[in-house]
Amino acid sequence: MIRSRPTRVPEPTAKPASAAFRRQVGAIVRINVKFLGAFLFGFIAWVMWPEDGYTWWQFRLFSVITGFGAFLTLIDAIKAALNLQEREGVLTELDRIGGKPKGSALADDDAQRRAGMR
Repeated sequence: MIRSRPTRVPEPTAKPASAAFRRQVGAIVRINVKFLGAFLFGFIAWVMWPEDGYTWWQFRLFSVITGFGAFLTLIDAIKAALNLQEREGVLTELDRIGGKPKGSALADDDAQRRAGMR
């Protein structure tokens, strides 16, 4: 019969290491890229706006469409930032309520014998 050695579970030294409690760097980068895209769309719309609108009305149409895209991208970036802020607040509140996580020992042979499992 193979006898297993008791294993020790290390105590956590910092905050919980679960994926829910880790900072979302990718989400922050995604928000910054959205803000950059909104700025670039707006800049392109401004550059594309013609001085003589009657002759070059097609550029005015493209400029309005690009400006609308800039506005929608800006709204999307603001929504993503607010959602991330709300998520961080909820996780902070859960961390405050739950406290520090505690490890438990695994069931070794002696504990199983005492419980009548072997």
